[in-house]
Amino acid sequence: MPWAQIVVLLIFASITLIFFLRYILTQHYANVTRRLEELTKDYANKQADLDKRFRQTKQEYQDIIIKAKKEATELREKTIQEANAEKERIINEARQRSEDMVGQAERTCEFLKKEIEQRIEQGALNKARELLQDSIPENFRKELHELWMKDAGKAEFQIGRLNLPKDVKEVKVSSAFPLTKQIREDLQEKLKKKLGTSVDLKEEVDPKLVVGLIVTIGSVVIDASLRYKIQSAANA
Repeated sequence: MPWAQIVVLLIFASITLIFFLRYILTQHYANVTRRLEELTKDYANKQADLDKRFRQTKQEYQDIIIKAKKEATELREKTIQEANAEKERIINEARQRSEDMVGQAERTCEFLKKEIEQRIEQGALNKARELLQDSIPENFRKELHELWMKDAGKAEFQIGRLNLPKDVKEVKVSSAFPLTKQIREDLQEKLKKKLGTSVDLKEEVDPKLVVGLIVTIGSVVIDASLRYKIQSAANA
């Protein structure tokens, strides 16, 4: 009997131990399973966070690429515009310089043309004056000079109408022939009346005037010569 009880006790103890071990294993399995679920959940969260960060990084990368392409395009367009503007500026500057050079050349040519024409006209006038001086006898020129002076005294020598300087002390008179006493006195009287004082006449004979005379009063020049008439007629 004692052996039977012992066997029963051993069996009961074994069964109890089995159930206890089973309980322990069940609890451990439950703990391990729960831990695995937590790890799985944590891994899933971390994986989701990594995916989110990856998407954000990818989006930022794409945004950077798009922005870089846009900036590169804008820079390229700006560079092209600046290059075109600089090209246009250089072309306009070169065109303006060319136009200025052409204009300067045209003005120079026109100036030279006028100067040549003036020299030709002056040469022709001088030649005409020389022909008149050489072809007209001196006595006839002298008579013509006296008649010319009478008309000149009425026309060119209206000194009273001129605006003459008040500080003149000397008047220069260039005449084709020496002044007659009458012409000298008449001229001095008119000058004294106009200036309010007597002035000296500095006389000189210039046959190139052909007939007539030139009176210089300060900065005022009165040309009553045939040479001046010929030149005025030629210019007209």
